[in-house]
Amino acid sequence: MAKKYNLKLSETIAKIVEIYMKFEPLKRGDTISAYIKPAIHKEINKMLNELDFEREKNNELQELLKSEEYKEVLKMLETNKRY
Repeated sequence: MAKKYNLKLSETIAKIVEIYMKFEPLKRGDTISAYIKPAIHKEINKMLNELDFEREKNNELQELLKSEEYKEVLKMLETNKRY
C-alpha cells in the first residue's frame, strides 16, 4: 500500500528542486526541467519495464490494461515505447 504524504506530488517535487538548487545551482543556462526530466524518464521506464514483465503472469493487471483508462499504457507496453 502506498504511503500517504501530506504534500501533493507537484508540491513535493517543487520542494526537492528548491533545496537541490540551493546546493547545485543552475549552470550554463540550463533549465530546471533539464535536471528533472532525465530522472523522471528513467523512473517511468523502470515502471514500464516492471509492468511489462508482470503483465505476462498477472490477470488482474491484464484486465486493468485493457480498460479505457489505461489504454495508452498498454499501447506503450505493446510497442515497447520508452522515454
